[in-house]
Amino acid sequence: MSRSCKVRLKSTFWPILAIISTFLLPKPAISAERIYLLYGPLKFSLSVEALETYAIEGKITSEFAFYAKQFDEPTLLKLRQMLRKRYDLNPVTLYRFTHTPMVEEILKRMGQIISTHPSRNGFYAIRGALILAATHQQGWTLIDVMRHFPTQGISIKTELAMELLTTEEIPGCSNPSSPSLFESK
Repeated sequence: MSRSCKVRLKSTFWPILAIISTFLLPKPAISAERIYLLYGPLKFSLSVEALETYAIEGKITSEFAFYAKQFDEPTLLKLRQMLRKRYDLNPVTLYRFTHTPMVEEILKRMGQIISTHPSRNGFYAIRGALILAATHQQGWTLIDVMRHFPTQGISIKTELAMELLTTEEIPGCSNPSSPSLFESK
């Protein structure tokens, strides 16, 4: 091999190796860091960390204080209980359950409210986050589901959420005396 061929091969080898190695390196996992509350043209932001701090310690951070002022004390306590409640369901069972037609319909309705982007349905993101959260050995919480959401932000259409909470009954959730689908710990 001639000297000019060796030099040309060397000069092209390293850039090609650099390009290939960037594609072979593992990418960091994406998880939701922020919740975006959409109300008409307004967009409010809250970190998942601020919610987690409230859930675990009961401490209202300066970031969460604006939202906390909107609720009375019993509602805040109920929110904290909801965020702390642990569910114990095998990920395989949850996977199968979330692939049934009835649950898919519920998740699609939820996906109109909770999504990866304001103009997309969050069905697949919600289902994936639920299944991944269910892999936690000590059970999972709503914070775990948020942490497994496949984008850096969770968009919540607050007008639709309030409409759902006040007017629509979700099958299996309307009767408080009916047995819960998930066993809480």
